[in-house]
Formats: sequence, structure tokens, C-alpha cells
Amino acid sequence: MKFNQHGPLRNSGEFQVTCAETIEGAVLAAVKQMVYGKEYLEITLQAAAESNSGNHKGLIRTYSHCKVYSDAVDFSSEDVTAVVKPSLRIVYNWVE
Repeated sequence: MKFNQHGPLRNSGEFQVTCAETIEGAVLAAVKQMVYGKEYLEITLQAAAESNSGNHKGLIRTYSHCKVYSDAVDFSSEDVTAVVKPSLRIVYNWVE
């Protein structure tokens, strides 16, 4: 889905994130569901600086109608406790 936008402002784009997965597998299961299911999501990000005791100071953004894409994920075969870090590309169609 793409919103039809008029004027010079394009309120859509994409960004990269990396998430960390350990032994449980909950993160990879969620990523698999989002990518294979081709789900549209609403994602809210907020800055929580340690110097402000975790206070976001109003730095909150909500991204609407997001699709998640994943690159190949490398699994460790030598260490069973290694952290797996899938790289995700999130394409959003609207930001507040």
C-alpha cells in the first residue's frame, strides 16, 4: 500500500535496524511471521537516553503501514550461546 501524496514533502521512507536473538528464538519467530506473512505494522520508536534517566523528552515517532524485510541471517555452529543479529529493513508509508 502506498499513500498518494501531493506536494514536495514525501512522508515515507525506510530505515535499517538490527535486533538481537538469543537461545529462546522469540525474536526470529516474530521476524519470520512479519516477513513471510507480509504484514503491515505500526512501529513506535522513542529515544531513551541514559543521561536523561531513560526519559524520551518527546522524541517519539510513529511509523505507519510498515513492511519488514530481512537479509540472510548467519547462525553460529561453534557456539550454542552466540547472539544472532538479524538485519532488518523497514519501509514505512507515513510518519507522525
